[in-house]
Amino acid sequence: MHYCLCIYEPRGDNGLEGFLLNSIYKYEKKKDSQGFYYRIFPIFGYDYYETCGPNVFKKHFKEVM
Repeated sequence: MHYCLCIYEPRGDNGLEGFLLNSIYKYEKKKDSQGFYYRIFPIFGYDYYETCGPNVFKKHFKEVM
């Protein structure tokens, strides 16, 4: 598991919600038949996650660990 910093609040962009500016979130980088994507967990301690592609991830998040 890795961590990222929210650098730009999605506010529903690309279906991402629940992420606050300057907050840190867990994420996983995954790969399927269509390529790489990210699972980002908006609430620590829960298995719920939202997904996005690499370009959307880079727009809204910065890897920190």
